Amino acid sequence: MLLITQGLSLPLRMDVSEFTLVMTALLRQFEPMFSAGGVDPARLDSLSRSITRAMPRELHAELTPAARAVLKRPFDPAVIHGAALEFGDRIALLATGDLPAAIAALAPPGVLPGRVIDEVPAAGRLLRVALSERFLEARRLTGFQDT
Repeated sequence: MLLITQGLSLPLRMDVSEFTLVMTALLRQFEPMFSAGGVDPARLDSLSRSITRAMPRELHAELTPAARAVLKRPFDPAVIHGAALEFGDRIALLATGDLPAAIAALAPPGVLPGRVIDEVPAAGRLLRVALSERFLEARRLTGFQDT
C-alpha cells in the first residue's frame, strides 16, 4: 500500500529484476550497506546516488518508519512486487465490480477463459476475494455496489 500512496506505482510495472534494483536502491537511503542478491553493484550504486540527490528530506523522513520495518524482515522483492500487483487487481475489481473482465485480464496468452482460475493462482485468489462478505461490504461502503 505504501508503494502506491508514495507514488511508486511505476516500479510495479517493471519486471521483478528491475523492481529489485529500484527497491534495493531505495532501501539504501535508509541502510547504506543494504544489498539484495542478483543486483548489479554498479547499477545499484548509480541508482542509489541518483535517489539520494532527488529525494527531499521531508519524503525521507516520511518513508523512514516503513523502510525500517521492511529492513527488519527478510527482503523478498518478488513477494512485495506480487502482493502490490494483486492489491491493484483487487482495487480495480472493487471499482468495476466486473469479475469476468478481471479474471480475463489475468489470463496469459493461450490460456482458455475457463482454465484461468485453475492455472493462474492470482485469479483464484481474486475470485475468492470477490465472493467474500468483506468484499461485498467494501463495495457497499464505497458506493460501488450495483443497485
